[in-house]
Amino acid sequence: MKINQNRKWFIYIRQYFLLIIYLSLWSAGSVYAEPIGEMVLTKGVVSLNLENNTIKVLGQGDKLEIGDLISIGDDSKAILKLIDGTKISLIENTEFMVKVLSMEKNKKTVDLQLLKGGIRAIAGQLKGKSTDLKLTTPVANVDIRGADFSGYLCDTHCEDEKIKAVNKNKIMKVNTVVKARVLVKKGQVSAKNKHNDLRELYKESPLYKGDTLMTANKSFALVVFKDDSRTTVQANSEFLINDYQYKPKKAAENRADLKLIKGSMRFLTGKIGKLNRDKYAISTPISSIGIRGTGFDLAYTNPTYLYLWQGTVDFVYPKGILRVNEGRTYFLADKNSIPKLIKRMPKKFQTGPRPDDDEVSEQIDLLYLFGSRDIDGRPGLYLNVKYGEIKAENRLVQLNLGSRETGYIGADSAYRVTTVPGFLVEEFLPPDADKKVIRRINILSDFDNITYRDNGNICEISE
Repeated sequence: MKINQNRKWFIYIRQYFLLIIYLSLWSAGSVYAEPIGEMVLTKGVVSLNLENNTIKVLGQGDKLEIGDLISIGDDSKAILKLIDGTKISLIENTEFMVKVLSMEKNKKTVDLQLLKGGIRAIAGQLKGKSTDLKLTTPVANVDIRGADFSGYLCDTHCEDEKIKAVNKNKIMKVNTVVKARVLVKKGQVSAKNKHNDLRELYKESPLYKGDTLMTANKSFALVVFKDDSRTTVQANSEFLINDYQYKPKKAAENRADLKLIKGSMRFLTGKIGKLNRDKYAISTPISSIGIRGTGFDLAYTNPTYLYLWQGTVDFVYPKGILRVNEGRTYFLADKNSIPKLIKRMPKKFQTGPRPDDDEVSEQIDLLYLFGSRDIDGRPGLYLNVKYGEIKAENRLVQLNLGSRETGYIGADSAYRVTTVPGFLVEEFLPPDADKKVIRRINILSDFDNITYRDNGNICEISE
């Protein structure tokens, strides 16, 4: 009886220590680690570098854990999906890992690491102020803001004839749609596109046709357009880029249709106001400003206030047109009234910087903000954004890229790229290629006459 009792105590003690060991290992993530994603498609040799220099070949459905180092072999590709919905496509000769992935309610974080090669990623659920989605590379760190983008680390291989041929023969001309960029931002500033998709704005964030820029309380954004028009959109305001086109060598095609939906703004006209002033208009819900090469403050809070601090404008209101000269301030009570001359603009509509301030002008580099260069094959990180926005930066330089923009960042230089190289577009399987329909093709002709091009579809060929 005593022996049985001692045996029970021994079993209890052993189970207790086993539980302690299990809990300590579980807390350290050494065993039974929760998977953070899985392989959804592999082509060729895709492997996992384990401890003790061992290698595990990966296939469809294999689970991934934090810190797994994925290697993509020659003529190989892979697609993986993380638990937040982020989809990642990797090309040949790539080394990649997920360093951090946390789905905690108030701190959602994903930190990806690209050691070499190339990646295309489509952001998943990690969107908004409480999220943090990043890509770390040896060249620069990349903040990913709800984007579909690709990146390629070019080292000595970018001097190879193969890469030069890709640069030369497989490129697409960039049809940039960026109309303006945020130069200065304070507080909470966001934009809503014509489809009502909302995004947060940062310094150098791009703005597009159909965007409505919105500022919160105690916030403002100073925006620069391609023709050097500038506006400070002040607190609690909404500003719409209804239409905008600037072609320096085609004055007749230049135009701007901008609207202050509500709130207040400070505006300085650029080159379009001089080249094609008849097609340059700024409006509110009950009035419009005929531009004549000017600077002014405008507020629409129903009533409307207009203060002209440079040049002249035509103030168009429902009952007529008023020519306003420099130094004058007018007040329009509503659509049934006529403008009245008043002493000064209310100070609450002049809290943001005036767009012609010297400090503002010194920060504007139109060539950097809107210009681009041809690729010269130098080593570094090449990036292409299909949609969304990314910010790449290192210790010396940074680069913001928006939808349909391509760029380069190196150790000490960064610029936007004129053409999209093939290795940033054509080398990748679409991240959602696992959803492609398997097609069976019956071919009766000679196979020697068939040219194969990988488009991400999975095919079965039979005679």
